[in-house]
Amino acid sequence: MVKIAVCDNGLNPKDEIRNLITAYAKQCGLICQMELFDTGEDFVKLNGRILSYKVVFLIIQDFVGIAIAQKIREFNRDIILVFVADNDTFVQEGYKVDAIRYLIRGQEDFEKELRECMHAIFDRLHYALEKKVFSFREGERELSIDRILYVESSLHRLIFHVVEEEAHSYTLYGTLNQMEEELSGHDFVRVHQSFLVNMKHIRSMNGRMLVLSNNEELRIVKARLKGVRESYDRYREIH
Repeated sequence: MVKIAVCDNGLNPKDEIRNLITAYAKQCGLICQMELFDTGEDFVKLNGRILSYKVVFLIIQDFVGIAIAQKIREFNRDIILVFVADNDTFVQEGYKVDAIRYLIRGQEDFEKELRECMHAIFDRLHYALEKKVFSFREGERELSIDRILYVESSLHRLIFHVVEEEAHSYTLYGTLNQMEEELSGHDFVRVHQSFLVNMKHIRSMNGRMLVLSNNEELRIVKARLKGVRESYDRYREIH
């Protein structure tokens, strides 16, 4: 899952950008967590928490936006910056802060340019979309592994909780031990005898409680707490 910030600076196109990115992610089977900020100043107030974002779409209206871009770079040299503006006035400033793209709103090919920008972003992140075919009771289905929130074991059945246009669940017969082995190497962690969780969807970990990207909460069994914390810490270091 890629965490993206969209920062407005008075032009108010952030909803349009969010909708275009959402449509792109849906078509490609990708999971993006987006957060909208009314101003770039609101974003830089996050300070060190900026490090958790991979991509920032920064809407540029004047040199205040350029100053924001420079502050973002001070916090995070690796974050991917995308400039969005109504004209090409600040193209040179985009180069200076290593913006990956400079998109101009209102142009006929804006949507096409944004899609190409997203392709470039995921190429730079070396983001590989992996899919797997499962024989569910509801029928055979190919799922993007990134879209699996967690797998739950209940009465000899495995329930797959999946993020699609709406939350869905699919079931198949099997054991969680078998599925844990099958999904090894895909950033899943066993937090309970009955729960195998995709770490890409862990929003926070507080004590023995996990909060997932859909705001659902799962409790970590005490015997697994140390191992879960170590696995999640390693995952966050890499991602």
